Amino acid sequence: MPAQDAPSTTQKRMPPKGRPVEDSDLRLASDASHYYGNMHRRSPFPIIYNVGDMFDGWDTAHRLAGHPDRVIPGHDPVVTEIYPRASDKVDAWSLHLAPSRSFVK
Repeated sequence: MPAQDAPSTTQKRMPPKGRPVEDSDLRLASDASHYYGNMHRRSPFPIIYNVGDMFDGWDTAHRLAGHPDRVIPGHDPVVTEIYPRASDKVDAWSLHLAPSRSFVK
């Protein structure tokens, strides 16, 4: 079953696992990048199907996002440290807001 897009968003399929990514200025990298360090050091997660496709996916996500801080990896606990909580009642974070620190060198 195809995912439903929110109004004014579309999805892009990103290698290596074909996970959808919203077409806005925020990129949820899902399994295309497990951790910030994987992308920023260009060091893939140890279990990968196609390294070239992964690098292409990272490049595409960064190009579409317009800024490296707007590409958010799918499994990095650092996300919960640098983005504000959406609520004290749920484990949710406001990824549409700016992070408290940048990974841009």
